[in-house]
Amino acid sequence: MNATRPETPMQDGSLPAAHDFARGTDELLRTCLAATADDRVLVLTDPATQDLAQHILEAAAAFTTAEMRLVGDLDADYPAAFAAVERALAEVRPTVTVFAARDAGDRLAWDD
Repeated sequence: MNATRPETPMQDGSLPAAHDFARGTDELLRTCLAATADDRVLVLTDPATQDLAQHILEAAAAFTTAEMRLVGDLDADYPAAFAAVERALAEVRPTVTVFAARDAGDRLAWDD
């Protein structure tokens, strides 16, 4: 994996160190999501977080099938972005999905 620093800063304005970023994407995929070589990973993203999503995609592609789809801005045009999410899920039929996009309105909340 190319462990370069992302272009998008974290909330505090800093950027993670390259080794921390690589370790973090591996931790996300292998530990938190328990992804294996048998999985199909789908990374959903928007323009604001596409750099981060690219790193997650590269980490996943190192050991399994992985695709990334740009879904648009949920806050600017929710219906279009949600339709893009639905299309991506139907086309890829992932066993693991990573949502690496902004959702300031918390419209995709699973805990409602």
